[in-house]
Parts: sequence; structure tokens; C-alpha cells
Amino acid sequence: MTNHYMPMKTRRGCRLQAWGSVLLLLVGLALTACSSVDCPLNNSVYANYKLMGPVSTLTDTLTISTSRADGNDSVLINHQVNTDSFSLPMSYGHDVDELYLQVNSLIDTIWVEKTNKHNNPGDRPDLNSSKPAISSTLKDGNGWQRIDLPAAAKGRYIAIEVTANHDGKQPTAIAEIYARNDKNVRIDRNAWVARYADSERGNSTLDKMFDLQESTYWQTENSAALPHLVVIDMGT
Repeated sequence: MTNHYMPMKTRRGCRLQAWGSVLLLLVGLALTACSSVDCPLNNSVYANYKLMGPVSTLTDTLTISTSRADGNDSVLINHQVNTDSFSLPMSYGHDVDELYLQVNSLIDTIWVEKTNKHNNPGDRPDLNSSKPAISSTLKDGNGWQRIDLPAAAKGRYIAIEVTANHDGKQPTAIAEIYARNDKNVRIDRNAWVARYADSERGNSTLDKMFDLQESTYWQTENSAALPHLVVIDMGT
């Protein structure tokens, strides 16, 4: 995919570089759920669990419960036998679901954490030996700004590194970004995927940078130190 220039709407002026226990379980997500995990009849989001390791089938009885918002326990699975896999509802209102597993007299707790962040270290590219397509300083303030590349750049990913802010503070934000090809045609963003961001504040995640809404934006945590790096996968 060839990029010629990238207009972006910033919320803060910045300088940037752009580069064209009891059980061992395997979890797979099987989508909008209840605010509480205790509503399986209405819940359409489930996590699938499968036994791994030396035990292929659990012959002892398995009981799984969870804590409800009112503090009481709710039984999700009750004395299930000959188990090799099972499905459990997930909440969308909590960052962590707490599950209590009981096999006969043995009890253990599993915390299922959920996140909308894109900070997996394995997705962070090593750009130390790479030369950026352009290094530029944006104007201070909000509004659309256009970055013209010196030459068309071909690649699948857009990597933006913010090295400094005009106000000298740490937080950085970009409201919207799109790219045009060497024929001055805007590149379709429907296939774009947020790949990596070193910092995201609350719901101001990287995907907000290309969600077609100028009122939403990517923003870093206030305490996150510069430089900041984001990577967008434009697809094949």
C-alpha cells in the first residue's frame, strides 16, 4: 500500500516521526453481554474453556460460581462430571470476572481480565534500525494538519512516534488520521486495525484515531513518558 501524505487532526501540538492452580485452561472468546456475569439467559458473550495438560477429562465433579454485584455468589456450573470443556458468560461492565472453581473439596479462584488496550509488547516494532519516511513538527493547537511525505512510501503499517509536545508536557492526543495514495485518493480505512500503542488513557484508545469521529481521539496517560509510539495495520 502506497502513502503519499497523511492529514491528521491533532488535539495537542507535537513533534513526530512516521514509519510507512486447579485447572490449566485454554480460553477462547466465542459478543454484547450483561453488566453482571450473572445473567446467562440474556448474555451473548461467552468464554470457552478447555482442559489442558496431563488431564484430558475431569472425572470429578466441577462446580463454578462467581460473585454478583450484590455480593452474593451465583452458581454457573453445578456438579458437572466428565468435563473436558465448558462455556461461561462474561460481563462487559467489569474489567475482571472472578470465578470460583471447586473440584470435590479443592477450591481455587481464577481472575479473567479483559482489556481494550493495544499495548502487547510483542506487537511493538523495533524501529531502531529503520529510517522514518518523514520527521516533522506539527503546529501548536487543535485542527487538521497535513503532512506531505518527500516521496511515496509503500508498506502495510503506519507507525507514528511522538518525541515532544509544544507545551512541554507528557500527554499526547490525535483525534483523526487518514492517508492518501500517490494518486491523491484517500485510502479506505475500513480494514485498518489498531496494532500497538505504548499508552492509552481510559476509552481514548488507538482505534479512536480512525473511527470517523472527530469528537473521539487517542490520548496517552498523563503520567506516560515520551516518546510515544502508535502502530496502525492498514491490512493487505
